[in-house]
Amino acid sequence: MGFSSTKDTARMAISEYVMSLQIPLKEIASATNNFADENIIARGSYALVYKGALSDSSGDLISIVARRCVQPTHSYKDPEFETTGGLTHKSDVFSFGVLLFEVLFGTKASVQQGDNWYFAKMARLCYDEKRLDDMIDRDLRKQMDTQSLKLFAETAYFCLKEQRGQRPDMEQIVKKLDNALEIHQSFEDYEKWEPRLPVDYQKIIQMSKTPELYQSIEMRRDLYNMFLKGILLQDGKLWFSIGTNGARNEMISARNFSYRNRSSHKWRSADVSRFPKVAEITDISNLKIQIKMKKQFISPSVNHKVYLIFRVCGPRKSQAKRMYVNLKYKTGNETVHAYFATWREDGWMMIELFQSLNHKDDTDFEVLLESFSRCYCGSSSIYIEGIEFQAIDNVNHEETKGFKEVQKVDLDTEKVKKQHIEEQEMMLSAKKVVYTSSDMMNPDRFDGRISKQHQVYHDSIIFRGAIEFLRHHVFRIRCKIQRQMLSANTKNVCYLVFKLSEKSRGLHGPVIVRDLFHQKETRILYFRSPNPSNIHDSDSIPEKREDGWLEVILWIFNSDYELKSDHLFVNLKLVTYEGTMSGLIVRGIEFRPI
Repeated sequence: MGFSSTKDTARMAISEYVMSLQIPLKEIASATNNFADENIIARGSYALVYKGALSDSSGDLISIVARRCVQPTHSYKDPEFETTGGLTHKSDVFSFGVLLFEVLFGTKASVQQGDNWYFAKMARLCYDEKRLDDMIDRDLRKQMDTQSLKLFAETAYFCLKEQRGQRPDMEQIVKKLDNALEIHQSFEDYEKWEPRLPVDYQKIIQMSKTPELYQSIEMRRDLYNMFLKGILLQDGKLWFSIGTNGARNEMISARNFSYRNRSSHKWRSADVSRFPKVAEITDISNLKIQIKMKKQFISPSVNHKVYLIFRVCGPRKSQAKRMYVNLKYKTGNETVHAYFATWREDGWMMIELFQSLNHKDDTDFEVLLESFSRCYCGSSSIYIEGIEFQAIDNVNHEETKGFKEVQKVDLDTEKVKKQHIEEQEMMLSAKKVVYTSSDMMNPDRFDGRISKQHQVYHDSIIFRGAIEFLRHHVFRIRCKIQRQMLSANTKNVCYLVFKLSEKSRGLHGPVIVRDLFHQKETRILYFRSPNPSNIHDSDSIPEKREDGWLEVILWIFNSDYELKSDHLFVNLKLVTYEGTMSGLIVRGIEFRPI
């Protein structure tokens, strides 16, 4: 046993106490695993008490105190030493009893009026008269269960019996303290972990395939960890789990779906699946999977995202976190595209279908999965594991990501003119910067048309270079920017300024922006605001300008870092994932500081 208020002072205190013991301090440290926290059996304002197992199984070396050690430590001295002049292992039991009461009272044993056993007598008297409550350390009382505290005090009391024969052996003491510790840990476990469990966790356990297995788990902490990992319910067709914030999540197995294209699906066992079987779909361009689902354990009035959990059969082709799959599905009368799926750590992919608010428990959700894009998924089959309801916090359905520039109207004419000149200097027309792949060989030629209808008048300065795309899968923005056009010592944003013609087509999906100068992908942008479920934090969403045009972020850069000499080289490539960009009218690019 060792005691201290901290580990460092514990070693000092124990060194002084056992300097004359037959058990070296090194062995005590080893027995307590270097005074590890898991071996603490009691806490108080004054000290910590540790348990430990010594290699000697006889019990004789628990702590044999030498005569020269006990004589000066009067408060710990065995009363029978005065009459017998000798010490036994029962003398150590008395000393240990004093130590236990020191921990219990949160104060050090003292000698008063020449009475060496004042502290021990006072402790026994308080116990006999049932006045321990007045003496027990308040901090210790807050931490310990009443039953555990009672057993601890009882053990300490019997150690202080005046006659050695009435004192327990150290082996009995250790068993009693171990029992007190188990009671305390059980109490601590209940107090800490019971509130974190679902209020109806016992009912949920009864719905599992092996309720007796979960009911045999005594520690609430173990039950909590089990619910964090998840539990299989309803004959293996529903997976229930909780988040660290207590929010409920559930996954509905693909076995609950209806498959209109019966010939295209099979049931397979898959690695790292929550369910015994998953659906293998061979024709991903004609899914026809009807999903009608009802949330059963979802927390009331908590926002949830609804995900399809799936993966492409075969080895993973890309290490990118997001993968373009273009899932087409219907919810009600609306046809929706979910463009990107995200890889999970468990090897599955998740794609957000929509967000929901659980207004009532019996709400039904219906989704018809129609197709995945073969352009990026290829001809491989896919595994579908199920639909997952995942809790989220504070979802704002109106909010979109990206930068939004708010311009204020200034009525001062001179300031307005100056602002227009500055804007003119920071705007480069499409005619000067936009190219198609074929134009890179001949920059004077553009395979599109100059849009006469969308000539731009800007404070009597005419932008005649607006370009309308006919049918293009890719185009480039290439130019050289003078240093004075950019704000120094800050980040700058490059915007594409554009409009959509009434006959535009193929402009709903995402577009990749690649920085060819640095050989990297900078971002994903949209020319039309997509469904909120498609928006990622780094994606660029179009914003309407005060002049009636639209703008979308192409590139964010630090001018000091990117500038070469007095110029900034811009070489960007915009590529659609699928289809062509038809009816996109580009006015030019504009630079503004953040």
